[in-house]
Amino acid sequence: MTGEHPACELSTLIAGRLADPGNVPRHIVCRPWWRQSLAHGAPGIALLHIERAAAGLASWRLAHDWLTSLADTPSTAGADSHLFYGAPA
Repeated sequence: MTGEHPACELSTLIAGRLADPGNVPRHIVCRPWWRQSLAHGAPGIALLHIERAAAGLASWRLAHDWLTSLADTPSTAGADSHLFYGAPA
């Protein structure tokens, strides 16, 4: 225990488990929603690393790695996209 707020400790543990986009199991990465879902996919994980880096709790490298992994496939931008899915996410 480091004396940090429990939420900070928890976010550190979660971010550590989600540090490398290459470690996500194949059966999840191949799902169409994985690269587009803010709530259940890679954009949410990228946002976790962005927020931690912005707060000075982690390196920007992790955020960059996750955003790079998202940039190699197209995003949905049509009528079925929204705040939590597709280009808006």
